[in-house]
Amino acid sequence: MFVAAGKSDLISSGRLGAPTTTSYKGQPGSGITWIADNAAGLRAFKSVPVNGKLIELPIPPTGGCNKFARPAFGDGKVYITNSQGTLICMGSPVSLPLTCTNPVDFGSVSLGTTKSLQVSCTANIAITSFAGIKLGDASFVASASDLPKSLTAGQNFTFPVLWDLRNTTITQDANASFSNEQPGIKSSSLILYTNNAVAKYSTQYPITLQGYTVSADPFLVVSPSAIDFGGIVLGSPDADTGVQVSFTITNVGDSDLIIKDYGYSDDPESGTFTKPDYIPGTKDTVPAGVGFNVTGIPVRGTVLKSGKSITATAQFLATKGGGNYQSVFKVWSNGGSQSTLFTGSASKVPIAKLEVSKEGGWTELEQVEFGNVVSGNKSIIQIRICNSGGSGLLITKSKVTN
Repeated sequence: MFVAAGKSDLISSGRLGAPTTTSYKGQPGSGITWIADNAAGLRAFKSVPVNGKLIELPIPPTGGCNKFARPAFGDGKVYITNSQGTLICMGSPVSLPLTCTNPVDFGSVSLGTTKSLQVSCTANIAITSFAGIKLGDASFVASASDLPKSLTAGQNFTFPVLWDLRNTTITQDANASFSNEQPGIKSSSLILYTNNAVAKYSTQYPITLQGYTVSADPFLVVSPSAIDFGGIVLGSPDADTGVQVSFTITNVGDSDLIIKDYGYSDDPESGTFTKPDYIPGTKDTVPAGVGFNVTGIPVRGTVLKSGKSITATAQFLATKGGGNYQSVFKVWSNGGSQSTLFTGSASKVPIAKLEVSKEGGWTELEQVEFGNVVSGNKSIIQIRICNSGGSGLLITKSKVTN
């Protein structure tokens, strides 16, 4: 999980792209860590935490990004594609006609309610008129009729922005690429369009709108939504001890969440889940499918307060030998049900062998015979190293001895 400061950063890692760090010519203190979020869009943080917390840097809003998206960089600019298919480039210096409250933070707003905030602005130049307002999400409401007709440089004004969550319904789809129907951080854009005649000044001013949607009811989140344990080489230390990965069970609702049950299935589409025996009051190892088990999960009936989470551990052991492994582990609660997909693989050890080119083919030999070579001439024979095992072979050294 990518953790920054504040409640609004309880984000499933299944909704984030890989973090990317940049700096200005490698200078100390110039590092910026970038990450693409399905709901919040592109975000930037100082790479070095302050008091154990990442400090977010204000950047223009992009809107939600596609799942596992990551930005690209070049010539001092950053590029990102949002979930609407729009390619966005940031980094070109430009003079802005206004200075406004930015970002506009609504804080926590319960689903089914509304909240209005006043945005304060100052004109940096004379503005003859406003050409309109564009909002990136329909749940935010603002009207051009609330803007002044014209402005002189230095003049102040305010206008209201409403965040309307009355028609929002809750979904438990943790894999949704972009949705305001899940509790969590929400970000969108508001662009003010101006008419001005001042050279080298933009006619647009972007404002970031952000907040945290809260469910009045309990709401279960299992994160991440998928865990890939990678491959295990049979006979290696990992094959004996297994591979372990942590995951979290969290209540992002405002009411108490009650854990009701657990189950696992290698065919979740069938709707059939095996529910393992689990004695209340213990935290023993619980089976989670062929080759998988979990420890540290809360017992049935456990109550999670708002914002609280429990970290459990999933383990992969190649119990059936070589091949691919897959299982879905599901949690049921009074705040819905969610699952995480476990995948892994196992293969035989690598086997190295040398082969010699002979008579148009290749033959495995321990000795290469060059035959009689006349002084001043040379004889060339091709050899190759092969892997006849079931997993990747790592060549650590190549040496010729007399």
